[in-house]
Amino acid sequence: MAASYVHSDHDSEDSSEDECMVQVGLSEVFTPARLTARCRAFGLEPGENFDIVNGCDLGTIEGRGAVQRHLDLHAPKCVVLSPPCTMFSRLMASNRSRMDPDIYNQRLAHGRSLLHFAIAICWKQLRRGDYFLLEHPASADSWREPQMLKLMRATGVIVSTFDQCRFGLKAPFTELPIQKKTRFVHNMPAVDQLFGNAMCQCVVPHQHVEGSICGVKLSTYCQVYNEVLCQAMLHGIRAEIPL
Repeated sequence: MAASYVHSDHDSEDSSEDECMVQVGLSEVFTPARLTARCRAFGLEPGENFDIVNGCDLGTIEGRGAVQRHLDLHAPKCVVLSPPCTMFSRLMASNRSRMDPDIYNQRLAHGRSLLHFAIAICWKQLRRGDYFLLEHPASADSWREPQMLKLMRATGVIVSTFDQCRFGLKAPFTELPIQKKTRFVHNMPAVDQLFGNAMCQCVVPHQHVEGSICGVKLSTYCQVYNEVLCQAMLHGIRAEIPL
């Protein structure tokens, strides 16, 4: 899809100047190029992706400023976000008693800051009538954060929970399915039709996400969206965005 040109009339949180800007179909925050690398095949103009692996530290004023400028200038129809979940994980909860309290509290504050920045982007998209999708493990404590609960209760917001084994997640080398229960908060009914309550139908044992297989750390491996999951996400997003 060729980029369209729209006139800026956003509120004071957006650009205050009336100007023409190139609108993109999809951008990613807290993630390398997963969907943006594939979205042209779905007729969506790719925006940018912002992540520490690309040199964009979203814990800094400069990194967040780069995201805000992109959102204001290119007004992506959909923003997909995957903020770090480490400090909200079950593993971190089990390890907390063995950590220095000051270090734990410092890291938790940083994790919350990143999560709250992601949630603010969701609100920005929602207020201007565009789309967002934020992903975290279903078991993460982030879903109980007050700011997250407020977003989940907002009009038009949907929560979809699913098992990634339904979307092709398999362990390296063994090819055993990995369940990894996951949750999206978003505002796209077409995404919910694909992912809402799409639970495990496996008839073979699952690979637990712990340790390593042939030197591949499973927790890191499972952070990468596989091809089937990417394609399904793009199908759902594309269904909500008209040509």
